[in-house]
Amino acid sequence: MREIIIENASENNLKNVSLRIPHYQLIAITGVSGSGKTSLAHDVLSAEGQRLFSENFMGGRSSQGRLNRPRASRIEGLFPVISIDQNSVVRSPRSTVGTLTELWDLLRLLFARLGKSDIPDLHTYRSLFSFNLPDGYCPGCKGLGVQDHIDPSMLIADASKTIRGGAFVLTTPNNYIVYSQVTMEVLDQVCRAEGFNIDIPWQELTDEQKNVVLNGSTTIRVLFGKHPLESRLRWKGITAKPREEDYYKGIIPVMEEILRRERNPNIMRFSRSNTCVQCSGKRLNEKALSVKLWGRDISAFSEMSIKQIHSYFSDLKVTDSESMTVEPVREAILNRTGLLMKLGAGHLSLARESLSLSGGEAQRIRLSNQVAGGLRNVLYILDEPSAGLHPSEHRDLLEVLRRLVSTGNTVMLVDHDEQSIREADWVIDIGPGAGEAGGRILFNGPAETFFSNPPKESLTGKYLLEKGGLSAVVSSYEKESFFRVMEADRNNLRHISPHFLKNAFNVITGVSGSGKTSLVSFLIENTLKQKRDDNAIFRKIIHIDPSPIGRTPKSNPATYTGMSDHIRDLFASLPESHRRGYKKGQFSFVVRGGRCEGCGGAGVKQIGMHFLGNVAVVCDVCDGRRFTEETLEVKYEGLNISEVLQLTVDEAHLFFAKQKKITAITAILSELGLGYLRLGQPSTTLSGGEAQRVKLATELSRPPGGKTIYILDEPTTGLHMADVETLIKALRKLTGNGHTLLCIENDPSFILQCDWMVDLGPGSAAEGGNIVVEGHVNEVLNHPESLTASELRKFLSRDASALRTQNMPCSKGTIEAPISLSGVETNNLKNIDISFPLDAVTVVTGVSGSGKSSLVYGTLYAESQRRFLEGVSSYSRQFRAKAGIPLLRESHGLVPAISIKKKNTVKNPRSTIATYTGLYDLYRLLFSRLAKNITGSSHLLSGAFSFNAEEGACPVCKGLGTITVCDADRIVTNPEKPVICGALDGTRTGSFYGDPNGQYIAALLTAGKKYGIDYSVPFSELGERAKETAMSGCGEEIFEVDWKYKRGAHVGTHKLKTTWPGFLKLVETEYFRKHDDARGDAMLELMKIKECDNCQGFRLRPEILQYKIRQKHIGEVTNMTAEDALIWFTDDFTGYFETELEKQAAASFRENICEHLEALQKAGLGYIATGRTVGTLS
Repeated sequence: MREIIIENASENNLKNVSLRIPHYQLIAITGVSGSGKTSLAHDVLSAEGQRLFSENFMGGRSSQGRLNRPRASRIEGLFPVISIDQNSVVRSPRSTVGTLTELWDLLRLLFARLGKSDIPDLHTYRSLFSFNLPDGYCPGCKGLGVQDHIDPSMLIADASKTIRGGAFVLTTPNNYIVYSQVTMEVLDQVCRAEGFNIDIPWQELTDEQKNVVLNGSTTIRVLFGKHPLESRLRWKGITAKPREEDYYKGIIPVMEEILRRERNPNIMRFSRSNTCVQCSGKRLNEKALSVKLWGRDISAFSEMSIKQIHSYFSDLKVTDSESMTVEPVREAILNRTGLLMKLGAGHLSLARESLSLSGGEAQRIRLSNQVAGGLRNVLYILDEPSAGLHPSEHRDLLEVLRRLVSTGNTVMLVDHDEQSIREADWVIDIGPGAGEAGGRILFNGPAETFFSNPPKESLTGKYLLEKGGLSAVVSSYEKESFFRVMEADRNNLRHISPHFLKNAFNVITGVSGSGKTSLVSFLIENTLKQKRDDNAIFRKIIHIDPSPIGRTPKSNPATYTGMSDHIRDLFASLPESHRRGYKKGQFSFVVRGGRCEGCGGAGVKQIGMHFLGNVAVVCDVCDGRRFTEETLEVKYEGLNISEVLQLTVDEAHLFFAKQKKITAITAILSELGLGYLRLGQPSTTLSGGEAQRVKLATELSRPPGGKTIYILDEPTTGLHMADVETLIKALRKLTGNGHTLLCIENDPSFILQCDWMVDLGPGSAAEGGNIVVEGHVNEVLNHPESLTASELRKFLSRDASALRTQNMPCSKGTIEAPISLSGVETNNLKNIDISFPLDAVTVVTGVSGSGKSSLVYGTLYAESQRRFLEGVSSYSRQFRAKAGIPLLRESHGLVPAISIKKKNTVKNPRSTIATYTGLYDLYRLLFSRLAKNITGSSHLLSGAFSFNAEEGACPVCKGLGTITVCDADRIVTNPEKPVICGALDGTRTGSFYGDPNGQYIAALLTAGKKYGIDYSVPFSELGERAKETAMSGCGEEIFEVDWKYKRGAHVGTHKLKTTWPGFLKLVETEYFRKHDDARGDAMLELMKIKECDNCQGFRLRPEILQYKIRQKHIGEVTNMTAEDALIWFTDDFTGYFETELEKQAAASFRENICEHLEALQKAGLGYIATGRTVGTLS
C-alpha cells in the first residue's frame, strides 16, 4: 500500500512526531485549537509539497527563491500537494463567480458559435464576450461595471484646520499634500494669485477657492515636484534637473488620471463607485451586448444564479442544427453547476465579484475546479471545507470529497466538523491540549478503530462518544423583552420583520444564501444605528468577525488587546528605567528608541541576496529579540521585555499575578481557549477563529457600557467541540450581565445552547429570504418545515458509537488504470485515441515532424499541467510558463506530470548541481558537525556554510562567487566623439550619465579642469591618465562644481560639492540597485563578470573557508566531480576522525552523501564538478 512516511517532525509545537499515512483515503486531522493540526498538515506536508513543486514542476528553485525543508528527519511518499484553504482564491474586481467556475468561458463559447447580432458584418469570437479584454469590455468602465470618482469630502481630515495646518488627509509629516504635485509654498503662490492663501481654515474658504485647490488653476505657471533641487541631488540613479513648469493641475484631476489607468488602493480610499452609465453595470461593450442567443444577451445569463443556470440548461430545447455545438457544452455546464450545487454554492450568481465571497465559498469553488479536473495521485489538503455550510449541506460536500478519493487521490481535512470526522476513512488525532500541551499524536489509524476504542486522552473521542444528556437549552427569563427588525429587504430578504430577544442569546440560522448575512447587515444599518437618542435600543454595537487582527508581524495579541500598554507601563515604572530616563516608548518594538534599528523591531531582516531576491534571516544585531541590548538590561521579576513577549497567555497570567490590569486580559483569553498563544505571536499566524476570539477578549476586557449588543459571525469557525463549549460559557457571562448576543451560526451544539432562534429559508437566493420559524430553540425543534430543526433533531438522536457509513477506498482498478486521451487534434494529430500504462516506461517514436512532441508535450503534458496549475496558488502559477493549449475531446486518469527537456530553464546563478540535488545540504551539515579550523574553534551552525544566508555569504559578491562590473570598452560606444558630447550615447545608461547638461558631466569637467585634462577632444585621443580619471574617478576628493543646467527653456547655475566616482562606479552602483528586475537586465550589455577576489570564487566568507575536513574546505569539496568525491569519501574517510562519536557521525554522513554522488554518476554526470551552476549545463 502506498503511504506517506513522516519521521521526527518538529515544526512549531509538534513533539518529534513520526507516523505513516495511507494514500487513497479520506483523512481527518482532529484535535483542539492550537494542538498542532495545521502544523502537521500545512507546515510539514503542504510546505514539503510546495518545496518539491518549486524544484520539480517549476524547473528549479529560481522562481520563488529557495524554499526550506520542514523540520523533519524524513518525509517520503508524498503525492504532489494542492492545498485548498479559505484565502487562496484570486480576489479581484475583474474576477467573478462566472470566471472562477469557468462557466463564463462555456457561455462565451456558445455565444461565439451560435449568437446572432443585428450589427452588420459583426464577427463573433470568444474574446468579444470577455470583460477583461479590449475586444469585449465597456470603454467607459473597462469591464468593471462601475466607474470611480473622487469624493472631495473624503479628502478633508479636519475642515477647521488650514491647508498648511493639515486640513487634508493626504498631508504628509513633512507638510506635502500627496497628489498635489507641488510643494506647500508653491501651492500658496497659486492660492495668492487667486486671492486667498493656505493659512485660512478650509471651512472658511468659498466654493470657488476650494475648487482652485481641488481642481486646479490657469492663473500662473508654477514649478512641479515636492523636492527642491538640493534634495534631488542626493538621490541615486537620476540626473537631478530643475522641476517642470506648468499650470497647477489640482489634486482631484491627478488622482482621477491615476484611477483611469489602475484602481490604485491608496486612491480608492477617497473614491465612490457608481454603476457605469455606458453599460449599466453589464461590463461589456455595445457590440458584445448586441449578440443574442435564445432571446438573451450574455449579461442576462451572468445575472442568473448557478442553480438557475442549471435549471435553464436542463430544460433547454435546441434545434437539430444547434445540437452538435450545444450538447457537449451543455453537458460541461450541467456537470459543473451540479457539482457547485452539491458544494452549497448554488445561490451564487455568475456576476458576483470574487471580493464579496466568504472564505468558505471561495474554497468550495476551487474545490469544484479540482474535482472537475479529474487528476489522480494528488494529495489535497483542505482547511475546514465545511466552514459556512448548513449541516444539511455537509453530506453533499462529503460526497464530493469522496469522489476525489474514488478517482485516485488522497484527501486530508483539517476539520472539527463531526460529520466530516465520522465519515473519514482514517483519523489523526493530535493533542491532548493546545500549544506546549499539544503536539503529540494521540491516534493515527482507521476511523473504525478510533470510534470503537479512542485514546483516553483524546478530547475529540470524548465529545463524539459521550453525547448523552445533550439537549436544547430551556430559557428561564422571568420577563422577556424583544426588539424587532422591520421590513428587512436587503438582497433576497422578503420584507421580513423578525423578533429578537433582548438580554439573551440569539442565533440566526439557515442554509447558505438564505439571507443570514443580509439580515445582520440590515439590522445594523437600519434598526440599530438609526436610533441615536436616549431611546436607542442599545448604547453600543460590537460586531466581531473572523477577519485578521493585523496585516503585519508587528501586530500580535498583546498589542491588539491593549495588554502591551500595561506591560510597557510596568517596565517604564521600574527603578532602573527611572534611573536611565526610559519612558514607555522604550519598550515598544514599533517606534524608535528601544527597538533594534538593525531590523526595525521585526526580529528578522530582509536581506537582498542579489538575484535571489529578499531572504528573511534572524537579525544579527538583536538575534531576533527585537530590542536593543540596553533595553533588554531592564528586567521585571527576572525577565526582560523580549522574554515577556515569548510567554504564553497562561504563563503570563501566572507571571503577572500581582498586575490586575494585565491578568484581567489574560484571564479572558484563557477562558476563550487561547491560553496557548504567545503574547508576541504575529497576528499573521493566527487562524480566523483565533483572531475572532482575540477580538472578543478585547471587548470583554473593557468596562461594560450597558445596553450592548454583540454580533458574531460564525464564532465557532476553527473551534474544536471542547473549544465551542468554552466559548459558550464565556458568551453566557455576557447575557448574565444584561447584554444581548446575536450570532450567525451553523454548529448544532452551539445553536442548541441559544435562547432564541430565527431560521431563514427555506432555500437559498430566490428561494430564501423568508422566516421559516422563530422562537425559543427548545420550542422549535419539531418544526416540520425547518431544515435547521431537522438537523438539530438528528444531532440529538445520533448514536456516535453506531456503525458508520461504509466508505470503500479507491479501487485497485482505478489506481492502476492507464492514462487515456481521446480525440487528440493538437497540431498535426488526426483525431487519435491513445492510452499510456501507469508505472511503466513508454517510448513514443516516429519520423521528425510525425507528431511525437505534439502528443507527449503538446497534449499529455500540457493537459496535465493545466489541470494541476488550477489548484496551486495564483502566486505560484505566475512563475510557470504555460505548455500550450492542447486540442482533445476528453482524457481520463491523468496524473501530475514533470517535463524534462534538453532545454535548461534554470537560470539562477545560485543554483548549483550540489544545491539542486540536495547534496550541498548534506555537505553543510557535515562541515557544521565535524569541520575544524586551524585554532580548533567550536563548530558553526549549518547556516554559516550557506552562501544563500547572510552569515555565510561572502560580503563582497553576496555568495555568487563572481562580481558584475562595468566594462569600459562597452560603455564607450563612440570613441571618435568626446566623452562630454556623445561618446557614451550608444546605450541608454551611457547617454544618461553622459548628458552634457547633467550633474555628472559637470563634475567630470571640474575634475578635468583641476588636473589639466581637456575632455572636449574625442575619447580615442585622450591619454591613459585622462581615460582612467573619466572611467575610475578621483577617489574621495571633493570638488566644488558650478553646474550649468538646462531643461527646456529653463536654464541656471547650481553650486554643489561632490566627488567624481567615475563612469564605471556610477554604472555599477546603479546596476547593483536594479539587478533583480528587468531594469537590471537592460544594463547587462554594459557589464562583465569576474571572479570575486575576496572568496576566490568559493562564495563563502574567508573565515568560513578556514574550517576544513581532511585539509579541504567545503568549497573545495563541492568543486570536486562526483567521481572524485566518491573516492574522497570512500578512501578511509572515517579514519580521519579521532573520537568514536565523530567516526559514527562521519559514517552516517558518508552513507547519505555517497547515495547522492552515485545517483549523479548513474545519470552520466559523474565527470562534472558539483559546484557548477545549473544554468551552464547543456
